Amino acid sequence: MRYHLLAASALCLLSPAALAKSLQCNSRQTLCVISGSNDLTIGDRVGVFNEDGQLVATAEVSRMRGDRRSLAIASRTGRIERDDRVALLDTSAIDGAEPVEYQKYREPAKYEIGTNLAYSTITLGDSLPGFEASLYVQMRKWGGWQFTGRFVADAVNGKTSIADSSSDKVPLTMRGFGLLGGVGYEWLRSQPLSVRVEAAVGAMNVSALVDRSAEPVNDGTADIHVKNGTAPMARWSIGGVHQIGDHWHAHVDLAESIVYQAFSNMISIGLSRDLN
Repeated sequence: MRYHLLAASALCLLSPAALAKSLQCNSRQTLCVISGSNDLTIGDRVGVFNEDGQLVATAEVSRMRGDRRSLAIASRTGRIERDDRVALLDTSAIDGAEPVEYQKYREPAKYEIGTNLAYSTITLGDSLPGFEASLYVQMRKWGGWQFTGRFVADAVNGKTSIADSSSDKVPLTMRGFGLLGGVGYEWLRSQPLSVRVEAAVGAMNVSALVDRSAEPVNDGTADIHVKNGTAPMARWSIGGVHQIGDHWHAHVDLAESIVYQAFSNMISIGLSRDLN
């Protein structure tokens, strides 16, 4: 069922109910009690709003005692906090005017899975173009904080200089597969557009060939800033997230990574989905 806010901004500023503090709820958040709300009476339909003016829950006044009112929670899309505000709701327009609509709060999912595809430039002797694909799973903790596990695959093809004294360039290919663990933080998560940062560390297994041979990489003849085998890796990013419907999210990120001594700069697009 969809409700409409009755003059929301005016109520939040003027109504004693909207200014009521000490909103206390039981552990299951099915019943809440507010004080300082003499204007509310039994049967009134009310909404609980967070600090951003988003509707978190709808309720009905079920009991009165002095200036205290008991609210039976009818529906809830997030956790009700002590400093949330309460205001009257109505399903009808006033004097034939169009009803004022509210923005409903949607609590972020605890788990999310996503994928990214990035175009990169990486310093392997020269700056070479490459691609990165990654698959990640994240778990949300403590508000906007997230723990992230990421699988990364890198591919680079090009020609590079292997020694400062030579102007000749030779073919180079590099493939890498890595595992990373890190933390992220997302601002404005319940808004249509949000901002997310992530930093992660781990390791990557590198396989590089210079002129179709691994020997110049293994013996150091080709100074391309990576070695074959497993090397430490770090990755960090910042980007925007666009909410698509109730469960899907589109991502655009700027990212950097380092494997052994090779730096990579990337622009990435991605898609993720809530798992609950």
